Amino acid sequence: MAADEGIKPQTVEAINHAKEANVPIIVALNKMDKPDANPERVKGELTEQGLQPEDWGGKTVVVPVSALAKTGIDDLLEMILLTAEMEKLRANFDREAIGTVVEAHLDHNLGPVATVIINTGTLKIMDNVVIGNSYGRIKLMKAHNGKLIRLATPSTPVLVAGLSVTPKSGDILQAVKDEKVARQKAQEINLLSKAKEELRLSGISQVISNIKSDKILKIVIKADTKGSIEAIKQSLSKIKNDDVALKIIHSDVGNITKSDIMMAQASKGIVLGFNSKFDSPYVEKMADHDGVEVRNYKVIYNLLEDITKILNGLLEPEIVEVVIGRAEVKKIFLTKKNDMIIGCKVLSGKLENKAKIRVIRGVTSNNNDNIVGLGIIDSLKKVAEVVHEIGAGNECGIKFSGNISLEEGDILEAYKQEKKQRTI
Repeated sequence: MAADEGIKPQTVEAINHAKEANVPIIVALNKMDKPDANPERVKGELTEQGLQPEDWGGKTVVVPVSALAKTGIDDLLEMILLTAEMEKLRANFDREAIGTVVEAHLDHNLGPVATVIINTGTLKIMDNVVIGNSYGRIKLMKAHNGKLIRLATPSTPVLVAGLSVTPKSGDILQAVKDEKVARQKAQEINLLSKAKEELRLSGISQVISNIKSDKILKIVIKADTKGSIEAIKQSLSKIKNDDVALKIIHSDVGNITKSDIMMAQASKGIVLGFNSKFDSPYVEKMADHDGVEVRNYKVIYNLLEDITKILNGLLEPEIVEVVIGRAEVKKIFLTKKNDMIIGCKVLSGKLENKAKIRVIRGVTSNNNDNIVGLGIIDSLKKVAEVVHEIGAGNECGIKFSGNISLEEGDILEAYKQEKKQRTI
């Protein structure tokens, strides 16, 4: 973290991830070369997050460094090795490899490739692997210096090729005994991912349905720390729109309780948990019975993504006009009080039955289309056959209803109105 900026929302998220995984935390205090670096202030902020530095009487290792000036790097590496020694961290070299995707892209020559950190086991050339919800066989491995290698051991960063699709950062790579097992595991992960996404989207749809009339999303926030709550509030405050709004009606540290559910139900709101859980099975059943949507997160980005989708769903769609075609009036066969039978030739696009029509007669002084009337196509015929639409280059007969008597040479511009979903 930066010594001149202190704790940010993403810092809180990283701290929560480390706590959840129950792993040691070493803080690299970067940008110590900057004049406004204030390590003591940052240490105070760390203490508020439950990470008391060693020189403040706590157990959290804080190492001042500067990536720009290249100072403190040796001290940081030494503390990493010392912590690993004290924690008695030992890797198993003799099992099938498991790794984490750091970065991935599509290479023109190699196809999908990924940079992977090996967490445990040994990854070898021609290993069958499951990675995310796809599978493949390792056909090439490169070390960090670009040299080709045949195996990668724990803590090694390695570029791998031979994948069927490009994975995402954070996907888990797992070596398995054969292609059949790899295919089966990939299918299971894919089905599970789809089921989770469908469940998440159905919950979002229900929330939108419940609060469609108010245009205000009311939220109860429960989180593991005050820092998490402040990070969530700060991030939510950046989501703004004139037509919809969100309102935090309550926020507190701790588990989701009966009173949280009652508050959300009374306000037609939702409960957002961050590294939080139900206070008891009874509270969970109460939420389900009362129809209160409760969503728990470990990553702030996912929380913001869902809230944005809900607010987007509350926005009324924008009505846009789409021109579908133009035709020229060639002949007028019959004129009644409010409608006419005319012969046309389609110049561009197409005409559709029941399409709305703008009647254009010449141009204005500004050289724009001179719109003289409006109407609708009541019926559309090609020769004697009634048709739904007719394309460019064809002649047709139209029964036209409108507020103007057409003349030969008039241009009929057909258009329709479509709903376009608005977004924040």
